[in-house]
Amino acid sequence: NNQLRYRMAIVFASSVYPHYYSWWSFFNYFNDDFYSQFNHQLLFTITEMTSTIMVVYLANANRKPSPLQLLIITTVAASHVFVSCWDQFIRNVLLRDGYLHQVMRDIGFMIPDIIHIVLPIQELALLGRRRGVNPAYLISNTMAISVLAYIAAFWLLLLYV
Repeated sequence: NNQLRYRMAIVFASSVYPHYYSWWSFFNYFNDDFYSQFNHQLLFTITEMTSTIMVVYLANANRKPSPLQLLIITTVAASHVFVSCWDQFIRNVLLRDGYLHQVMRDIGFMIPDIIHIVLPIQELALLGRRRGVNPAYLISNTMAISVLAYIAAFWLLLLYV
């Protein structure tokens, strides 16, 4: 009686480093009286926790995933990828302008976010096959627009936080 949804288990395992980094950052911010990045980190942590709660919920194979639940995971990760690319990843990693610890940190965030996008999309494809429809038809226009609006709002909020 297998109750573990393996894709979600992999997604969960990939989130260990981002959560570890986040909580360690909070400790360092408080310890060093370095509060300028606190709100920025808090927003990332809240969204990461929201995604992780959904991942843990869907890790039980007896729970039927909905397109919305899978989209929540994917949207949070996509917003992190977008902001990361805008903020540091392209400069530090792709343009090779970062120090080794920055490159490793950025890769350590990007890989889990990509996993959080790809594997839930695979679950969505499986859901579509089970329902006998193209997985794209499981996402309404309103949901698709909401994803884009969330990513834009997340980015704008981080610009001013």
